[in-house]
Amino acid sequence: MAADVEAIRRVCSATVRETYRGIYPPAEIAAMIGALYRPDLIRAEIGAGDGWWGWVVAEVDGVIAAAGGGGPSGAGVCELHVLCIDPPMQRRGLGTAVLELFTAQARAAGASFQRLSIEPWNAASLAFFRRHGFVDRGRGTADPAWGDADEAVELERAI
Repeated sequence: MAADVEAIRRVCSATVRETYRGIYPPAEIAAMIGALYRPDLIRAEIGAGDGWWGWVVAEVDGVIAAAGGGGPSGAGVCELHVLCIDPPMQRRGLGTAVLELFTAQARAAGASFQRLSIEPWNAASLAFFRRHGFVDRGRGTADPAWGDADEAVELERAI
C-alpha cells in the first residue's frame, strides 16, 4: 500500500506539473500538489470514504501509470474528481482504462450520470472526455484548490 501511495502521488504530481506549466507559476503548482496529493491524504483515500470511492489505477509493467477517482455527488450522479496519466504514458489508452473502471464502479453504485469540470483552456482533456460521450452542461468555476476561481466547463454523460 505504501508503494501505491507514492505511485499515485508521483503520477498526479507529474500530471499537474505538465498540465499547469505556463498557466500558473511553479510555486503555485507546487502548493497545489502539496495540498491535494500529500501522502497522508492519498493513503486515507485509497479506501472508499464519504463522497469518495477510492482510487482507480492502471498499471504498465507492474507500475502505476494512471490514477483517478471520484464519488457520488447526488442521487444517481457521480463526479469524477481526478484523472491523471503519467505524461510519458499518455495517449496509450490508460486514461480510457481508468475512466472505464471508474464508470463500472459508478454503475455498480447505482449512478446513471457522470459529471466533471475542466478549465476551458485544457483542450486535450476536453477533447478526451468529449470523445468518450461527455457533453457540455454549462459553465461553473473550477475547484478553488486549483488557484483562483477560474471558469470551468461542466461536462456530463449518461452511463
